[in-house]
Amino acid sequence: MPQFDARLEDGTAVRVQLREMAVGRVGDEAYAVRLTTSGNGVTRYGYLAAGRLGSVLSVLRELGPAAVGPEQVASTLDRALDRAAARNLIAREWGGPGKMDPCRPCVSPSPR
Repeated sequence: MPQFDARLEDGTAVRVQLREMAVGRVGDEAYAVRLTTSGNGVTRYGYLAAGRLGSVLSVLRELGPAAVGPEQVASTLDRALDRAAARNLIAREWGGPGKMDPCRPCVSPSPR
């Protein structure tokens, strides 16, 4: 089982163990690893998951006191991909966030 030393966001030194998590078919492809961290007498559980749907990539990370099963990770990743893909489709149809074609009055010479 792969493992390494790391520090949490609060600076706590931990030992991280990784194990592959089978999330099934999500999007076009998906991968996930289960994380178990231990340090200062505290064990935390979590996951790192990445999924792709077309040109959209979603990466999720969770770390907390309770273990999360592969079904819940798959469901969360699936919802994230659906939302991101919908936003990506809208962005492509409208030319991307913050980009609009100038309207005719804006490009017409000023009457002044």
